[in-house]
Amino acid sequence: MTNKHLSLILLALLTNLAFADLRDPIQECLDKIQRDKYSTPKPGEPAREPILSKPVAQPDKNLPLACLDGKVSEIQAALANQIANCRAKTPAELDVAFQFGCRMVTKREYCLDASVQLFNLAGTPGINYATFAKRVAQDFDWFKSNGRARDKGDDPGKPPPKIPIGKTQFTGYFSPSGMDASAVRTAVYQFPVYSAPAGLTYIENPTPARGCGINTVTLQSIHWCVQHPNGTFSALPTREEIYNGALRGLEIVYFKSLYDLQSWFRSFL
Repeated sequence: MTNKHLSLILLALLTNLAFADLRDPIQECLDKIQRDKYSTPKPGEPAREPILSKPVAQPDKNLPLACLDGKVSEIQAALANQIANCRAKTPAELDVAFQFGCRMVTKREYCLDASVQLFNLAGTPGINYATFAKRVAQDFDWFKSNGRARDKGDDPGKPPPKIPIGKTQFTGYFSPSGMDASAVRTAVYQFPVYSAPAGLTYIENPTPARGCGINTVTLQSIHWCVQHPNGTFSALPTREEIYNGALRGLEIVYFKSLYDLQSWFRSFL
């Protein structure tokens, strides 16, 4: 699932809401919820203006549906994981009701039913990503945040806020791009990525009896160690020792250059 269009699913709520009247009661309810939330600040916190939202009228026309690019198979895989996580919950957990916007819904409706509906839609024979996105726009309710409202962080002389006025922030998922690599070492692909050595162990509170020494640079105890079958520990090999073959046999893929290897590693950060 690509990061740039994940909002097409993350912002979708539940289905079949009538938009005949966008003034009442939906908009008033949304505004009231946010105003009530921010009307009484926590002790020691400055008062903040509410972050309001509004229903999106005619989502199939007013959502960014042009130039969509993605893979429906990735969406299905992500939804399959979500459905499995939801089904692992107990019936009592799924029956818990909570307020979702202006509605009271159960976790079964929010977590399971909506995901199954999206999964089935993604499984429509012959559907591509752009068509899937347009169907989601038509079949689901959409709400648009007004963005961050002014608060004391915007006063002159104060540090600039991390999120500018009118903007919002939400959690997304990143799928790394494919990298040019080889499963075997060749004259072109010579820089390996290694799997973890057997016995790799994190020690929360190292001691002389249970640990693998002191980092000579930071002078701090080493937490990541290799535990051996006899119960003793040793430090992980140094970069020089790895270059000299300390992890030989644990190679899983080879890159053309150290730059490519570093780029691949940074795609996970």
